[in-house]
Amino acid sequence: MYLDASNQLHDVSTGALECPHCRNRAQLKPAAVPDFATLKATIPVVAGMVMICGACQSPVFLRYRIKDISARRIDFYSTPQEVEKPAERYSYNYLSDSVAASFRDALGCYRSGLMRAFAAMCRLTAQTIFEELGESGKLKIFDEIEEIARIAELDEELARQIRNIIFDNTAESLDLAAEPDRATAAVLLEIMKDLLHQTYVRPGRLKKILRMRRYFADPDPEDEQEMLQDPKVTVLKTGR
Repeated sequence: MYLDASNQLHDVSTGALECPHCRNRAQLKPAAVPDFATLKATIPVVAGMVMICGACQSPVFLRYRIKDISARRIDFYSTPQEVEKPAERYSYNYLSDSVAASFRDALGCYRSGLMRAFAAMCRLTAQTIFEELGESGKLKIFDEIEEIARIAELDEELARQIRNIIFDNTAESLDLAAEPDRATAAVLLEIMKDLLHQTYVRPGRLKKILRMRRYFADPDPEDEQEMLQDPKVTVLKTGR
């Protein structure tokens, strides 16, 4: 891929990339390219370009490393560096408001590449869970993390890092610790999702399903009122 002196981009081939806005894998077409004269004068290592997603037509910013700058053209390496990360999809149903707020901020930090902040928000999410569940709940979550580490075959050093982030409630430990790399943060993210699922989502779904099964098997006015108060239950009204 190269840019000529008239600011025309040639041989563009981004391939199918995941759009950070619509999450579809689509072809990206150039919408705004850097100025040839400016690049030639400043000789940067990378240059930014704005692409348009072929699926949702949203602008997507990409960086390209510059391979060579000559009098008539500027060559770029074909593989772009993604700048905008897709937002993590997560349903906050069944989570308490305080836990959902902390984990929502954690996902925001993860998307922005702020790994130390992401670890801190995961710790705050865990501390909120411990406050809601008590000491017995904290011990149960510790056992669940040990089980996850065994099933996923995590090495001991990585498992130790995860345990320290989740269970050490002193601010100094995060200040002194090295910033988690993206691989460690990705593991932490999936472990947090699993913990929230086991602690809130699975029990919440099971209680809801059993309540509905019990009601349809043997209707009870109290069960009916409880279901009607559930914001996820839609009441169908029929007219005559």
